[in-house]
Amino acid sequence: MAMGVQTVQSERADSPLCVDLDGTLVRTDTLLECLLAIVRTNPFYLFRLLLTLFSGKAWFKQEVARVAALSPDSLPYHDDLLEYLRTESRRGRRILLATGADRSIAGAIAQRLGLFSGVIASDGKQNLTGARKLAAIRLVLANEPFSYVGNSRVDLEVWKHAQSAVIAGSGNRIEKEVQRAGVPIEKIFRRPRLSIRSFWRVARIHQWSKNVLVLVPIVLAHRMTNPPALLNGLRCFFAFSFCASALYVINDLFDLPMDRRHSRKRFRPIASGDLPIPAACALCGVLLAGATILTPRGDAAWLLAAYAASVITYSVYLKRFLMMDVILLAGFYTLRLLYGGAGTGITVSVWALAFSIFMFLSLALIKRISDLRLRFSEEGVERSGRAYRAEDIVQLSSLCAASGCVSGLVTILYLQSSEVTSLYSRPHLLLGIFPLLVYWQSRLLILANRGEIQEDPVVFSLFDRASRAVALAVFAVILAAI
Repeated sequence: MAMGVQTVQSERADSPLCVDLDGTLVRTDTLLECLLAIVRTNPFYLFRLLLTLFSGKAWFKQEVARVAALSPDSLPYHDDLLEYLRTESRRGRRILLATGADRSIAGAIAQRLGLFSGVIASDGKQNLTGARKLAAIRLVLANEPFSYVGNSRVDLEVWKHAQSAVIAGSGNRIEKEVQRAGVPIEKIFRRPRLSIRSFWRVARIHQWSKNVLVLVPIVLAHRMTNPPALLNGLRCFFAFSFCASALYVINDLFDLPMDRRHSRKRFRPIASGDLPIPAACALCGVLLAGATILTPRGDAAWLLAAYAASVITYSVYLKRFLMMDVILLAGFYTLRLLYGGAGTGITVSVWALAFSIFMFLSLALIKRISDLRLRFSEEGVERSGRAYRAEDIVQLSSLCAASGCVSGLVTILYLQSSEVTSLYSRPHLLLGIFPLLVYWQSRLLILANRGEIQEDPVVFSLFDRASRAVALAVFAVILAAI
């Protein structure tokens, strides 16, 4: 409790407790959650719903709630506040849910929690916020003194007429304004401040390692000492990384319900409520603007736009189709090569593209096998939103091994081409890369089947000692062949 905050003794805090919903009881905004649900299922219907705003915000909320059918189980609740409310309920205190959200949403949440003796909510005619919420509370309680739980400036109108205040999920500024209004503060549940770490995590900065692929055309063409090529390569790297991070944010917004049911993904910043949806959208906009500014014009810009459109289509729709998801994932990696080539003006050979497609198809299959091993039960697989079953692991493993072998075969054929002999003085030494690749891919496949790879195989390889040793060995072979 902050210094100077007037508190209410527990024996005096027996007045009915009216609890706000958005940003208070739940660590999100249910209206935004509903809009996201509509975008996920029927984005074009959103334009029709926007027309209902002309009939008032209460009617708009009602229609959005009706179309979205938001599940109370998919929301991140304020656990500390919930525990406090349960304690107050057990000691006989009357608790009501008083919210500007639509009655259908508020009623479903109240039913799920089983804490509330009544629900005061918007009904399609009145948008119960501020003074209207205060009037509705007074009407239901017949002007009986009450305490109020809220989180934002719009709640000040209610707090000023409450016997005491409970502040949940707000910052110090709201606490000071409640104190200045002379309202005794019963309890404070502070919201964690927005941190750089939350933005860092949602942008998946560690995944930028994948985007080093845009520099591969420079390496294959032996242009590492060419300053203009390196400068354009770095521009491409950061432009692609900003775009990829923005798409990770969009993916998290689309996957909110599934992430919240996942054992690990439910702790992601947006899913847990640590990063509000508006802040996530703002971050996405900044990242996309940065990508647009940095990306070279011409074919590179079109390739980046095609990548963004493909990833969004994948996130919204295509990832639910059997095998389509792994083929697209392999294609996304290959697009990085094409983008790097277009941005630096270096032509990417057919050999490099063929190797990339089969190599990354193998890695995409490893990722899917890992996901299935981690959710081995049929129930878990179905809830993941994917089209796979546990028995598909055998077939996926066979396809993975075959793709790895084909990528190795492409490597051998490429090493016999005139392109290689013109770049290397001892090209026959490059054959040593083949057994190293076979070892690396086979090992990853075995570890995936054991359930020991819990993230993207590319990211796993960055921290895997054996994978780093293979990378060093490949580098040594290339140096020896030059």
